[in-house]
Amino acid sequence: MTDATDLVHNYRECARGLWNTFLRGKAEPYKDFDAIDRFSRISTLLIEELVLRPLGVSTFAKTNEDEPYPFFSLQPIVESFPVMVARPSTSGRYWDDPISRLSSKGVLLLFIDFFDWDRFGYIDFQYYRVEIAKCDEHPQIIGRQALVDVHHARIIFEEARPH
Repeated sequence: MTDATDLVHNYRECARGLWNTFLRGKAEPYKDFDAIDRFSRISTLLIEELVLRPLGVSTFAKTNEDEPYPFFSLQPIVESFPVMVARPSTSGRYWDDPISRLSSKGVLLLFIDFFDWDRFGYIDFQYYRVEIAKCDEHPQIIGRQALVDVHHARIIFEEARPH
């Protein structure tokens, strides 16, 4: 196991700086969705170069933007942490499931990417977007996505984790 938090946060800084400083002003808010798609493709290249290559997993390719990286998990730094769990919905993603805290024991959260509320505005990437792979406390939320504040967890790299 390797603490990959610094590598992942270097990617965070680079991606948000690129968007906020150079690309955001060129995208017409809530109309130019191609700009969001282009930024997503650029972000994929950035994470490959700044995170995956140094860790020796540069050949890994996600099949879609909702797929988690199977070798990156969150390690909460507090015993109980706030979380926003996506409730089941067919009309979009709503982060308002009644479960708002999780215990750090018996939980496995797989890193998907960073999250910000307004993709056209100034981004901070304050949240890790994760997939809940294990949750002893609330097994009914396994498989759902959640948001965790970046200040409440570290990113752990474990190449041997089953894919």
